[in-house]
Amino acid sequence: AELGLVSGRCAAVRLPRDAAEGLGVHDAGGQALVLEVREGRPGASSIEASGAWAAVAERNVEVQKLDRNLVLVHDLAPQVCQFRLRRGPSESQPSGFTDASVWRPLPLVGEELCAQMRGVA
Repeated sequence: AELGLVSGRCAAVRLPRDAAEGLGVHDAGGQALVLEVREGRPGASSIEASGAWAAVAERNVEVQKLDRNLVLVHDLAPQVCQFRLRRGPSESQPSGFTDASVWRPLPLVGEELCAQMRGVA
């Protein structure tokens, strides 16, 4: 999909090699590889998780044709969020927090994200 056709908040997420092709695919034990998201909000000195992990709907994840390790996640509910991969009880380390209202290919971090959050509050 072209970026102009994507609705709602979105984020680009770089996944480990070949992980994007495995999203939604079940392993021999019947467990699918799932991309999860959770909300964050500004804390006293950093961004803090403020929501539970939830699976991103497969229809909201688009693997990019020119870079198969990059996915565009669209129609996100949280403005500030982070991502991880999960298969059954196994999960990856979470990504850094990113601002899904101001789309960028790299996560916003530290003071830059806090300054943006103060601007919208």
